[in-house]
Amino acid sequence: MVECACGCGTLITRKGKNGKPRKYLRGHQTRGRKKVDRSSEAYWENRVRRMNTSAPLCRCGCGDPVAVTVSWLRQASENGTRPVWRPKYVEGHMPQVPCGCGCGTLVDILDVRGQPRSCVPSHAGRLSTPPEKVDWESRTSEWNQNAPDCACGCEKPLVRTVGQMRAYLSDPGYLPGHNQRKACVLHMTPEEESFIYGSLLGDGCLTRPTTGTPRFMFTHGAPQKAYAEHKIEVLSRFGASLSRVESAGFGDLSYQGRTSCMPIFEGVWDVVRHDGKKQVNSEWLSKVDPRGLAYWFMDDGSVQRNRHNKNRGQVYNAALHTEGFSEQENHLLSDFLFVEYGVEAQVKPTRCYFYLYIPRKGADRLLEIVGPYLHASMAYKGVMWLD
Repeated sequence: MVECACGCGTLITRKGKNGKPRKYLRGHQTRGRKKVDRSSEAYWENRVRRMNTSAPLCRCGCGDPVAVTVSWLRQASENGTRPVWRPKYVEGHMPQVPCGCGCGTLVDILDVRGQPRSCVPSHAGRLSTPPEKVDWESRTSEWNQNAPDCACGCEKPLVRTVGQMRAYLSDPGYLPGHNQRKACVLHMTPEEESFIYGSLLGDGCLTRPTTGTPRFMFTHGAPQKAYAEHKIEVLSRFGASLSRVESAGFGDLSYQGRTSCMPIFEGVWDVVRHDGKKQVNSEWLSKVDPRGLAYWFMDDGSVQRNRHNKNRGQVYNAALHTEGFSEQENHLLSDFLFVEYGVEAQVKPTRCYFYLYIPRKGADRLLEIVGPYLHASMAYKGVMWLD
């Protein structure tokens, strides 16, 4: 026997009739619990805050969250005496239809429980015949045959399911989730394409949310803020933004840039992540022109120069820090530099990784190619060494 855990002192058996362990005498589980004060403003404000934290988007397609107020919650729940059904639409956004009895009154398509309705509740008895049942499957099929394109510019038709057809009587304008996009870019300029493919050899990467299209991202340290801002300017058509984040490497602060998720990055994804993993291949390298080579150099390149009076500032050698790629990929990059640009690069090991070492002659040739495209904040990599 054990004492009841509520503190009443009653002795009970360790197991109930069902054989499971128990701690309380039946009916004592709730003893000592603090009763909810439904009359306090703090209670209602806390409920509203929890509801608004997980508020869904309005079904009309406007993209606004369906937030509620304290006064609405009090009225909807009659001060806690009945359950509350979360609204499906922002106030004033719910479509309306004429009352089915023929009086002409406009009524919301959903009642407080979110169920469809066709007339004012008190007018239901006026109907001489029951309302005609809508064939939602045929209506959905008819819509999908002539569906307009999504307004975000992705050129995908606004195909709808039967459930979406019931919820959206009017044209929603956007596919689900596309209403938050900026205007989609359908074609890259040569400058944007060379930047994307060149940066992906350096500090750039493609990521894909759990469901959705890819986006381009990069991260730079605090000393390279101006260079990061320049990249945001290049990516401005893709809805790029720059944010400060805690550094995962050197320093306390980094700058992370990212674009919007857009279908145009699907083609880039197929080239650089053909098997799901970022891997250098000939198709990728064929898209890297001198401008792209410059962004790769600004991201991962370094130069060693003479600091002595004789031959002061003269280049000793250069390096491309490709430790993120395998030995085979480094050899492919080395062959690419020599065949396309005449830059001789050697694959050298460092710890458990590999990088490209470029002797003096090849380094001079590399700087000659990328020099015109270097950003002002990164020009120190391509000019004479100074104190």
